[in-house]
Amino acid sequence: MSRRPRHRHASFEHSDTSAKLIGYFKLSSVQHYVVIDPQTRAVTHHRRAGGAVASAGPLSSGTLQFDPPGLNVEVADLLG
Repeated sequence: MSRRPRHRHASFEHSDTSAKLIGYFKLSSVQHYVVIDPQTRAVTHHRRAGGAVASAGPLSSGTLQFDPPGLNVEVADLLG
C-alpha cells in the first residue's frame, strides 16, 4: 500500500467513494478498499461481506480487520 499525501478536494473524495469503489469491487479478487483522509484524520474501510459491500467509518481509532487474509492494522498506524 502506498501512502502519498495529497490535498483532497470534494471531487476526489466523491471519486474515491463512488466510481473507484464500484470499479474495484467489480474485481472478484478485491476484498478490501480503504480510503484515508489526511485532512480529517479518518479512515473508511470497505470490504466484501457475503455478496455485498459493507463499510465502516469514518474511523479515527481502533483496529481494522482484513479477513481474508487475516491481518489487523491499527487506524493510528495508517494516519501516521
